[in-house]
Amino acid sequence: MDDILTKLQESLCHQAEDIARLSDEVFAQQKDIKALKAELSTLKRELSVAKDQVNSETSIHEDQRPPHY
Repeated sequence: MDDILTKLQESLCHQAEDIARLSDEVFAQQKDIKALKAELSTLKRELSVAKDQVNSETSIHEDQRPPHY
């Protein structure tokens, strides 16, 4: 009976350690996801600004005649 109880206690201890490690890993992944979302948001804004600049430059050049005319 003592042997079974000891094995159960050891198993419970190992499970508690595994749960703690998994919790730490999930926390680290959440931090990474949050940072990646912020970076993605920044890149989207920069891409939008770049597209707007290209569109505004294109519309300016469309109104002008090519130099060979």
